[in-house]
Amino acid sequence: MDGDSELRDLYKYTPDVDGLKMAAKGRADYPVDRELLVKVLKEQSQQSEYTTQESLAHIDRLSDPDVFTVTTGHQCCLFGGPMYFIYKIISVIRLAQIAEENGVKAVPIFWMATEDHDFEEINHCWVGSQKLSWESAQTGAVGRFDLKELEPVLGELQTLFKYQDEKIELVNKIKQIYSSQKTLAQATRDLCSFLFGKTGLVILNADAPALKMQFRDSIRAELVECISLGPVTKTSERLREMNLTTQVNPRSINLFWLDGGVRTRIERAGSDFKTADNTLSWSAGELLELVDTSPERFSPNVILRPVYQEQVLPNLAYVGGPGELSYALQLRSMFETHGTFFPMLVLRDMALIMSRSSVEKLEKLGITVEDFKMDYHQLEAEITRKHGSHESLVDDPEKRIEELLDKIQDDLKGFDETLGQSAETEKKRIIKRLEVLKKKVLKADKRHHQEELNTLRNIADEIFPGGVPQERMMNWLTFIDSVDQFTDHLSPHFNPFDQKMKVFISDK
Repeated sequence: MDGDSELRDLYKYTPDVDGLKMAAKGRADYPVDRELLVKVLKEQSQQSEYTTQESLAHIDRLSDPDVFTVTTGHQCCLFGGPMYFIYKIISVIRLAQIAEENGVKAVPIFWMATEDHDFEEINHCWVGSQKLSWESAQTGAVGRFDLKELEPVLGELQTLFKYQDEKIELVNKIKQIYSSQKTLAQATRDLCSFLFGKTGLVILNADAPALKMQFRDSIRAELVECISLGPVTKTSERLREMNLTTQVNPRSINLFWLDGGVRTRIERAGSDFKTADNTLSWSAGELLELVDTSPERFSPNVILRPVYQEQVLPNLAYVGGPGELSYALQLRSMFETHGTFFPMLVLRDMALIMSRSSVEKLEKLGITVEDFKMDYHQLEAEITRKHGSHESLVDDPEKRIEELLDKIQDDLKGFDETLGQSAETEKKRIIKRLEVLKKKVLKADKRHHQEELNTLRNIADEIFPGGVPQERMMNWLTFIDSVDQFTDHLSPHFNPFDQKMKVFISDK
């Protein structure tokens, strides 16, 4: 999104300081109910013992029409889930700081995806090589789940670190945060406040009846006019014509019915409506009356949720991962149809934490983290060549053989066309056999360099555990002993306008 691509009209503001200033000017045309927002945020924050004075001060600032928000959001994953949950939050905190440094008043917001109902996506995390899983028969919006069944997982976590004295205090704090008296939404709020409250991060649970009241017009338009389907479909078709993958597919109605332990899609049934599981049905009049009286029972899906966000927050920018920003590019025209501000899209910071010993081993191998972009087998071959390859024992003679075979082919072709064709066939066969021989030489080289290749494999497993990027698998508890390590060591190096991978070295 550098302003020069064919996609330029799919986003409004370039992700830089100038774009941020322009967004602040544009946002003034889209007011929100700040008094209500501040009231809801205070009520939610006061329910948590971990809420900081810095966060409360930021909430108060939102009463000022010249103060805006910058937002990121995430699922309520167990203990926060993979590291990129942390990186998202640090990115949005840094974005707010950068905005302030450049004359744009901004408060960082973490939007908890409490209405999400995909429990299988959020019920586990990886701490080192150990997968911790939470089993529950609860259904519906995960933010409403109680934590009574989480006790065995907390026991596993404590056992995992029983010999690591530096982790004991942190694990005890996690046990307090995820106590059985809380819901997952409450625990996630407490976790974020515990980790980042001193920065002034404000946490929002959008599963809030008062905020849903502000969203009623869009809910009604979605039900009556299927207002989102056309714009998103048109943009998606355009992206596919450009051979780009679309991340999300719109539905006629991009809403769920949310009630108790149920979150299920709303569908049309002729002129009436029903849930996708056929358990509930309404006439048009009945459902529209519920929009007015009980809007909290309507939950936006992935398409419509960003519209809800922009209608309740005085927001300038959304910080997300590559997938989130890809689907956000499908949505701009839909925002315009809803008469809603389309925020600046900012890619979160990406990072990697490596042990000092692994960094030193990389240097000995003569490669860098960047080299892991190539195919792993190519990297193995590169290491083998760097540390003494014998491919030249075949390569050099192969060139001479190929030259000789070319001459034989040319001479025979001048004598007899058929013999020339036969010579070409034999040449291909011989070259193919030499390629097979080269592969055998490479295998032999690998055997002779097994120590270096084992080192490479161990480092690759550190960077891509389970074959996926570290930040998409490992939980923060794998690396961090204290909260200060986030604010003191990671945060100063983050800048979501500087799209470089950050590599942090751990002394462990």
